[in-house]
Amino acid sequence: MKNKIVLIFFLILFSEGIIFSQQKLEIFGGAGFNHFYDFPGNRGHFNSSYQPGNYFLGGIGFEFVEIDWTKMKFTISFEKYTGEIIAREGMLGSGYSVDAKTKKSLVSLSVFPVYLKLLNNFDLNIGATFSVLADENFSGTFDTWSASSSGTSVDINEKYQTYNSKFLFGLKFRIAYNINLNERFTIVP
Repeated sequence: MKNKIVLIFFLILFSEGIIFSQQKLEIFGGAGFNHFYDFPGNRGHFNSSYQPGNYFLGGIGFEFVEIDWTKMKFTISFEKYTGEIIAREGMLGSGYSVDAKTKKSLVSLSVFPVYLKLLNNFDLNIGATFSVLADENFSGTFDTWSASSSGTSVDINEKYQTYNSKFLFGLKFRIAYNINLNERFTIVP
């Protein structure tokens, strides 16, 4: 499955390169750390902690159609996230805990219909992104305990079949500063 998705990703890249050969092409990438969050509130005896993981991103983009005051921008990207989740809840002699490490990969298509030039070298893009889950991997345990019986520990993959949504749709912003090297090449940090 993973190999098929990578093959489809590269076929799209090459076919898009032929179709958009007269347009501006960009290649982008990055790395960093991501952190999982939840929403605090009245959670009783529940507590959670999250360990940051690595984040990698690579892709290709096209500045496509000029319409009056704006340019459309399209990007295709591959993203990979890692991290660790620890959650516990218990009271009155019983409870559970989850300790899991996760890896998740996405293939995304983004469309930026709002393309604004700010000052000379700044660009602001606003658009939508659609992502497909390419791969997910969880490892860890789901543990339960109670005062009246011995505790149990189950591999988390036996308890849950899926962890992440297969599809994601969201809003995306891009701010760029263009450093023009010559007519054909620009570096954008």
